[in-house]
Amino acid sequence: MTGGMRSLSAGAITMQSGGLTALAVRLRGRWPELVLVGVAGAYVAAFVGTGLLRAVYPYPVDGVEPGALQEVQRVLKGQPLYVKPELGYVPLIYGPVYFYVSAAFSALARSALLGMRLVSVLASVGSITVLMLLVQRETGSLAMGLVSGGLFAACGPLVDMAMDIGRMDALALCLMLGGVYFARIATSWRGAAGAGLLMGLSLLTKQSGVPVVIAMGIALVLLRRAQVVPYAAAAVLTVALGVLVLVAQAGTWPLFYLWELPRRHELEPQYVSRLWSDLLMRFAIPMVVGPFYLYARAKARDRERLTFYVCACVGLIATAWISDSNIGGGRNVQLPAYAAFALLFGLALHEAVSYLTGTAERVRVGRTYVMFAAVAQFAIMLYNPRLVVPYRSDMWDGERLSATVASLQGPVFAGSYRGYVGEDVIAPDLGAVRELEGAFGGTGTQEGSDWEGLLAHALSQRQLAYVIVDPDNEASIVPILAKDFHYRDAGPLFPEGDIYWAWRTGWAPKAEVYVPPT
Repeated sequence: MTGGMRSLSAGAITMQSGGLTALAVRLRGRWPELVLVGVAGAYVAAFVGTGLLRAVYPYPVDGVEPGALQEVQRVLKGQPLYVKPELGYVPLIYGPVYFYVSAAFSALARSALLGMRLVSVLASVGSITVLMLLVQRETGSLAMGLVSGGLFAACGPLVDMAMDIGRMDALALCLMLGGVYFARIATSWRGAAGAGLLMGLSLLTKQSGVPVVIAMGIALVLLRRAQVVPYAAAAVLTVALGVLVLVAQAGTWPLFYLWELPRRHELEPQYVSRLWSDLLMRFAIPMVVGPFYLYARAKARDRERLTFYVCACVGLIATAWISDSNIGGGRNVQLPAYAAFALLFGLALHEAVSYLTGTAERVRVGRTYVMFAAVAQFAIMLYNPRLVVPYRSDMWDGERLSATVASLQGPVFAGSYRGYVGEDVIAPDLGAVRELEGAFGGTGTQEGSDWEGLLAHALSQRQLAYVIVDPDNEASIVPILAKDFHYRDAGPLFPEGDIYWAWRTGWAPKAEVYVPPT
């Protein structure tokens, strides 16, 4: 009996040892893929970690945040967003969805800036997830899905950190990609309507996504015509209903900000190549490798996948390209193009590996080369996460700026300083003012002239004890008018040698002060 037990134990040990050996062999053969997946996962973790650290920073970190903050504060007060320009408030030209969603998060977080940034972080995590799901659906490989998601997560520094700050780009893209995903998996009119609903909400967040909406419509016309009507109807009705609610709140002013001003934007020939130059600088490998997936699907006569992903990626890239070619377009608008190439990269990588099957040494070498080519792309994207998070000294700077402005006696005008100043300070978003003045195309509007008239009147009547301007802000009309009405340049709010400059790393703005003549 004892001998039998010993034999069984020895057999079990032998089997366990054999199993571990087999596992070790499998892992040894897949170690390049494990390295790639680990790197991709690290980029996702870095994005989420830095995004949350930036979210709790109590002052603006982007030029759009002060204006967006003002919009969210109006929602929290129950005030309409799109109204006649006032000296202290000029609406942004973006749709209302981001501001209302952010207001809900802000109420829960008890901080408007924190709520705004949490929306963007969660939206970007949503985009990463959608990219992973799309790749996994087509390839059956969660690992390749994580590669696409990780590559997209690494793009934050390339798009001026628009993925986690208080602006509408991240949410607009998440809704857009959600619409793409629903269009891909739709098997009935309900799925198509869901895709249309998400596309409509994306347009009500940021209007630049029209090319994607059209591209997905074309894909459905070519692949599943029965779903075209519910898709288009849901998209149109969503936008129409949103606009009708806004018009009921504020008359025709929403149409002025959401349609009239954006359509004045002009394409600038010198900017047409800018997107491609930026992509080639840090995203060349996905740009070259990604289209291989489309080529392989064409060779396999896989009409459905070829048509769908050509339409989806062309729509995303066109959205970024058109926006980036506009006067005033920033790197944040390139986000959809990075999403498109990140998606194609994961799909193409799996396609390339699928050609390398078997146990031959040359196959193993080929797979290893492909995996490390992908790792090389992540190496190109390398950045120091610490440098994208404000330092404690930046918080001291913000506190000092806020306290100093609050100590000034009398009415203060401080355009684009919302987030540093109290609500008693007149602080319109000067980027929105520039929209009225035709800075991004077309001629200036009557509304822009009227706003300048309001400022001129306040200056002429000496209603403003202090006018604070950021000398780095392109909206030069404020200091020009201040000088025209004999306001004196009193110099910087913090003189040379002040501790403010020792602490400052670039997050907190400069501040030049104009005062009435004595």
